[in-house]
Amino acid sequence: MSRKAWYSKHRRYSVKCYDIERQRTDIRPTENIYYARNIYTVHGEEDDRDPNHVEKAFSKLEIAAYRICNDILEAQQAGESTFTICRADKDNILRKFLYLMLYRGIVFRDMYSTSIEDYKESDKERVVEFIQRKGFKNLKELWAHHLTVIMETTIDARGTWKDTVRKEMVHDNAHHFIKHCEDFCLTIVQPEAGEDEFILTENCFGIFEGNVDWNTPYGCQIFPYHYLAPISPRLALVLRRRLLFDHPIQDTVEEVAGSGVVRPEGMPPLRPSLLADLPVSLAVAPLDNSCLMETDEFVLDITKISTRHVHKINNIILTEARSLITYVSDTSMAASLEAWRVDDDFTPPLCHPDCSKMVRLRDQKLELLVHL
Repeated sequence: MSRKAWYSKHRRYSVKCYDIERQRTDIRPTENIYYARNIYTVHGEEDDRDPNHVEKAFSKLEIAAYRICNDILEAQQAGESTFTICRADKDNILRKFLYLMLYRGIVFRDMYSTSIEDYKESDKERVVEFIQRKGFKNLKELWAHHLTVIMETTIDARGTWKDTVRKEMVHDNAHHFIKHCEDFCLTIVQPEAGEDEFILTENCFGIFEGNVDWNTPYGCQIFPYHYLAPISPRLALVLRRRLLFDHPIQDTVEEVAGSGVVRPEGMPPLRPSLLADLPVSLAVAPLDNSCLMETDEFVLDITKISTRHVHKINNIILTEARSLITYVSDTSMAASLEAWRVDDDFTPPLCHPDCSKMVRLRDQKLELLVHL
């Protein structure tokens, strides 16, 4: 599925791409980048739907999200400092789209591509029970079912949608979706300096900035602070953890979230956010909370951010890139790579089980500096 929204104003043009594995650069039309067919095709679901019904439903959602992203771009290019969006568009199109870009990504795709016998996640017992109850034949059918539930469930202002997803999805997946919607707030950022640009990779709509600890008594522990979604070289959507608005520069998650975060005995403290001082603000919401409506309007700042913050965002994206890096300006791309190269926060951790592979991948990405 293409990410045309990222270059909506340049969709008839070509952009520069760097193939990480081959270490080659070329020029490609924007509509042909990051396109994959039939990744959700499933057969034999209980309602005998079109095997491509998930793909078709997501295409409709993507078109709607593209329209909103294009509106944001037009507001920015017109010199506007804010963007107004109604609750229905914010929650049922843009927020839902951003979540599905994460949930349809390679991590979840690989997780649900394995056999039930080889499924190793902590919720295996609940997954097996749910699959048997629904009559699914494999994990891919479960994944398609979850995607369908998310797309077909209307996020209403009163919150009854949460009961629906809890009933229709495996508990852990329902909880993940609900917390993503409740715990993170939508913000919009643009580079302050005219020469700065955001980059795009094959997975940048599904990555986060946050804490990842591999060697804990409880296995790998993940605590996101921000989800990133560049929609043009000069504009990005950032989902920021709500609690960071009240506690922007705390040293540990415990200080930020207090009792809201369960910390098992023996767990190491979590590091602060790398974007703790990102100067974004909460959207201006309707004052009357007693009568919430789908037509309620929210005003979001289009916040200008420093070169340091742009580089931090690009550093996060570069670290997670696996196959392709897309950019417009050679100068901006070189500056981002150099900032990433010298940033100690992004040195491959020795404790990571795949440290040697990460070092090799890092060297392949830095080879782009030679081409620039």
